[in-house]
Amino acid sequence: HSIACGVAARILAGLHRMSNSERFFVAGLLHDMGRLAIYGQLPDHGRLLLAEARTRGTTVRSLERDIVGFTHDAMGGAILRQWKCPVSLERNVQRHHTPESSSGSCEPAIMAVADLLANALGYGTSGEVLVPPLSDEGWAALALPPGAVVQTANQMEYQVLEIIRFLETHD
Repeated sequence: HSIACGVAARILAGLHRMSNSERFFVAGLLHDMGRLAIYGQLPDHGRLLLAEARTRGTTVRSLERDIVGFTHDAMGGAILRQWKCPVSLERNVQRHHTPESSSGSCEPAIMAVADLLANALGYGTSGEVLVPPLSDEGWAALALPPGAVVQTANQMEYQVLEIIRFLETHD
């Protein structure tokens, strides 16, 4: 899932002619690191999150604050801040579900759409069974030209398969 999100983010950043689009690939790889922290450090809470999301038919993220006291995106941003990573990486991870909170920047919207595409196209999961929603403001911030989502999905498929083939032959 994270590889697909990274690939999609890099493609979308390229469509926007963003400088250093590889940083979006890295942000995609790390976007759900807060979930790994929850699952690793609070495994009982993690199991409860997954079970409740399925039972209630909702996203895992919508339950995180009530069950663990914070969201995985906030935790991921906090970890990256603690590690003294670049602010853009921290913000892109921290705001990948709330791009509307980044006035003037389309970077978190790139991450949100990349995550949405990775989920919608079935490229693994970090526990979510539903595609995370994206607000109208998030779509507007990204300002994609017509056909860009389909173009991104087609490029994603090819690039993700190439990465997987490479990893399988170099283990």
